[in-house]
Amino acid sequence: MGNKMLKNMATTLLGAVLSAAVVLTAAFPVSALEDGIYTVERTVSYANPETGQTVDGGTNIALGDSMAQSIVDTAVQIEQTGGKTYVTVGLGLMSNTSSVTFTVQQEDGSYAEVPYEIVGSCTRLDDLCNHYRFEMTDLNALISPIIYVDPMGRDVQFFVRLDTSPLDLGSGSQDGTDSAGQTAPAEEAAPDTPESAEAQTAAQQLEEAEGLSGTSDNEEGDTGQNAGFPAWGSAVIAVAVLAAAGVVYVVLRRRK
Repeated sequence: MGNKMLKNMATTLLGAVLSAAVVLTAAFPVSALEDGIYTVERTVSYANPETGQTVDGGTNIALGDSMAQSIVDTAVQIEQTGGKTYVTVGLGLMSNTSSVTFTVQQEDGSYAEVPYEIVGSCTRLDDLCNHYRFEMTDLNALISPIIYVDPMGRDVQFFVRLDTSPLDLGSGSQDGTDSAGQTAPAEEAAPDTPESAEAQTAAQQLEEAEGLSGTSDNEEGDTGQNAGFPAWGSAVIAVAVLAAAGVVYVVLRRRK
């Protein structure tokens, strides 16, 4: 009878340890990136790429795509440091705006506003371009900036998706060299990109933007503040599971 009770207790203990490991791993996703600076490209769309619909009331999607694509720098900087991931995005035409908000897609599909800091600026498209840095916990999530365009008298909201395919996650180096073979010092903002031959000036963009009429209907959600779980966390969990299993095995052997 004693052996049976002890065996049941040992089984229960092991089950509890395993359950705790699963819960911790799910609640704190492990970042696959090593510390360093990475530069990736992006895709930009005026309509939500998952629904094909605009969210700010605009109806001219073709014009919205053109405007949004010319506003966002083609190069986006990703910084992995201390178990956290930061993204720096450059936005142009900033002298014609009154406010900028960044929202990021959450696990349930909603969008939550994230705090940011301006880490640099430059001149692009004959206008001011600011570099905005903010934290992300999932690099596959959509980024949705909302900018208030003064000449239009309303918010314009669009979507940015990062192309992380060149990163080869997990192979970044400690010296700041990314997996695509590019380097950038941590203190610099996202690199500037040259204006393409087809890019329109800020004035032309804003003149044509009259076709993006409609009222703003921004999506909201609870701000997600979960920081990435350090890579060593998985090792700690694994050791705890193995230790518990060893205790169970020793106790059962002694009771036989």
